[in-house]
Order: sequence, then structure tokens, then C-alpha cells
Amino acid sequence: MKWSGKYKGRLPDNCYAYVDGSIRKLPIFNARGNLDEGHLHSALARLWQADLPDPRMYSEIEHRLIELQERLYAGQDVTNRYWTPVSPERRRTGTRGNPTEPAAGTLTKPAAGSSSTQSFMEDFWAGTHPHPFSNRERLYYFRDNGQDIIVSVELRPFQGQIHLSAIATLPPDLRGRGVASQVLAKLCALADKHGVIIGGTAKPFGSPPGLNKTALLGWYRRAGFTADRYGSITRLPREARTRGNPAKPVPVSAGHAVDAAHSAGYAVDAAGHAAAGYDSVQIHRLFEVIRHKFVQAFPRSQVARAKLIIHSKLHSPGSPKTERDVAWAEPGKMQVNLVRRALGFEVGRLVGILAHELGHLVDTSDAPGAERRADTFAEQATGRTILYDEADLENIHRGSPVRPKRLHQ
Repeated sequence: MKWSGKYKGRLPDNCYAYVDGSIRKLPIFNARGNLDEGHLHSALARLWQADLPDPRMYSEIEHRLIELQERLYAGQDVTNRYWTPVSPERRRTGTRGNPTEPAAGTLTKPAAGSSSTQSFMEDFWAGTHPHPFSNRERLYYFRDNGQDIIVSVELRPFQGQIHLSAIATLPPDLRGRGVASQVLAKLCALADKHGVIIGGTAKPFGSPPGLNKTALLGWYRRAGFTADRYGSITRLPREARTRGNPAKPVPVSAGHAVDAAHSAGYAVDAAGHAAAGYDSVQIHRLFEVIRHKFVQAFPRSQVARAKLIIHSKLHSPGSPKTERDVAWAEPGKMQVNLVRRALGFEVGRLVGILAHELGHLVDTSDAPGAERRADTFAEQATGRTILYDEADLENIHRGSPVRPKRLHQ
């Protein structure tokens, strides 16, 4: 039975799988405190659509939900009496509820393959960088012939395996240099290290599309995957393969790759968010990710030519020289300008500012209201609401969704 928003709003926190203050996701217990089988299945199916602050939480929640499912199928009466939802605060303190009682959500035995997939995800998390918009994606950085290349990877643990959803090279016109193959080789090496299976469906995507389906399946097969004509791909860890059919790993070209441990990527705090403080390389990489979102959202615009210029001046020219005057756009040059002191801003503010200025570059109207239109274009491209924080600066993490009237509209 479908629960209404009013019904779910009345449920206590311990009826949910995830709680962070007023944010509650994945209800699984009903108002009587009993586990609802339909909503448990729905939570498992929709888990990776939830926007959680730390990707490691997805695996933890999945393991706990699977244990509840196993207990339910074993005929046990499962209630929320001792259930403690996953939350950022509980992860920081390392508690799972009342330690003197057997919490219903505490794992008594790991799900099949769970310890391996968890260790895989921890290594994957440690060797990659956060995506500014999606907690489900991670980024690898490369530098080839003076050009920055980004590879975005979306994967997740699922039922004791690793489900690979997508690998994409940014910008698309720098495909064909072998960086995605290097990333796939890294993933295969991690899978061999932790003894996990990688699976998924090979499907071309993006604009413009990369390899066609036949070529994409061949690309995966060269990395040791088996593939059927429907696009399903599977790769067993090295020790699980038969000796008569060893798969050769994809060769890694040392001339192209910049190892994640030595690349100048994001600084990451304990919660998994990019911390304040960027250098010029990092800010250009961030700009590249945001620009790609605009290219996808507005393919007929000229935003693919947009470039970022860092200035040593303290304020944008012609501005009132306030603290918030740190960026401006020049549509005629397809250029976004940023003053150097802005590199010390937090990532949410930097993303908001850069997305807002890119919004000006796709705006072709001369009518009043350019600032609000820029916010609208930024929201369409990034999928994030442009907020205004305590300094009246654009931000995607905190602030008011209404542009202050005291600012130019």
C-alpha cells in the first residue's frame, strides 16, 4: 500500500533507514513499528537514487536492509524497537544505537560479499575525487599534453557485487586518449585486490555519443569482461577465473596517467565534501565539470567554448567593490572571470558562483532580469537550486532561494 506524505510525516525517525535532522529518507517501518515488506523492497530498489552526503552510507544502509530482509524471510517478527537509522552524526560518533541492547539494525553477519564490496568502495573513495553535483559519481583527473581530462565514474555495491553504471570522459572531445581505459584498469585492479565481481550493462550515452554498442562491448571484453548480445557485462576477480581462459588486463600508459595519490585534486574533509582552498589547477577542473553540465543542457549554445580566467585584482571591474564582487561574465568573449581571493571559498559557494556566471553566457536575451535568468539557466544545467548565503553570494549548499532585492536583478 502506498503511504501518503501526511502519513510518512507522522512517522517517528526510527521508521526510516536514513535521518539527518529534518531530512528523512527511505521509510521502512509503519506507524505500528512493524517492518513493511513492500517499502523495504522499495528502499532497496531506490537506495542509490537517494542523495546522501557520504557515498559510503549507501553500502552501510544496503547491508542493514538486506539483514532485515533475511530476518523477515526467516519468519522473525521485525520491529523498529531497537532500530537506529543511519545518519551523519551516528557515523561520526561510530555508534549504532544503544550498545546494551541488540539493535535490530545492527549486522550480526555481513551480507554475501559485503565486507569485500565495502573495502572496495573505501579504496575507490580514497583514490578518487568528489563530484560537485552528485554524491553517486566520483572523478579521476588526468593531464595529457597540457590539457586537463576528467573521467567520471558511477558505481555502487549491490547484492555482494559492484554494479558499474557509467564511465564518461570530460570534455567529450578529448575521448580516444586512453584515459577511460586506464580508469577501467584501475577498477579491475581494485576488484582483483578485494575479490569482487563487477557487473552492469554496456550502453552508449552522452552527447555526442562515444563508442557504439558493438565497440563498447569489445572495449569491456578487452578488460576481461564477458558480455552478451543484450549488453550485460560481468567480470570475475582474477583468482576466480578458470586457468584456461586468463583475461589480460588493459595496459596502462604511464605517459598519460597522473596517479590519484599525486594529482592535484580536491581536498576532502571527513564528511567527504571538498574543503575550502583551491589552486588554479583545481578551480579549472571544477569549472570543466560545471561547463560540461551546461553543454549537455544547452547543446545549441556556444558555452563549450567558455573559458575561465583568474585575476589578481580584488574586485570585479565597475562593481561597488564589496566583499561579494568576485566574478563576472563576458558573453562576447565566452569568458568567466574570477578574482583570486575567491579560491579560498568553500566548494558550494564556488559552484554556485561559476554556475551563475555560466548562466550569463547562455543567456541571449537583452531584457531586464538577467541575474534571475542566469540563476534559472544554472539550475537547469546543474539540477541544483542557486541559493544566496549570508554574504549574498551564490551557493548550492546553504542560503535563501530568493535573490536579495538589494542586489542587481
